[in-house]
Amino acid sequence: MRSRFQEETLQTGEPQGALAPELYVGEELRSLILDAVDKLPARQKESFLLSKFQNMSYAEIGQKLEISPRTVEKHVEVASKALRQELFRHLYSVLMAWVLMGR
Repeated sequence: MRSRFQEETLQTGEPQGALAPELYVGEELRSLILDAVDKLPARQKESFLLSKFQNMSYAEIGQKLEISPRTVEKHVEVASKALRQELFRHLYSVLMAWVLMGR
């Protein structure tokens, strides 16, 4: 059974009510993360995605990419730092959007 919120969202194509700002900010944050990941060098991106989203160990990733587990670890470490820096640059605008939308 769908909630009223789900029904209104399905009918209008837009989130309604109190959750609309959170969904907008969530989508903005998701977009920022995906953009930041896309900017990573190929090996860092691949190592990071396999580690964080496929839950593969460094050894498994190393085997798959034919690199050492230590190299995978370094790729994930450098990628994580780059993502933190990139997302921090956008933190103010995301917070302001959240505040201006009523939260």
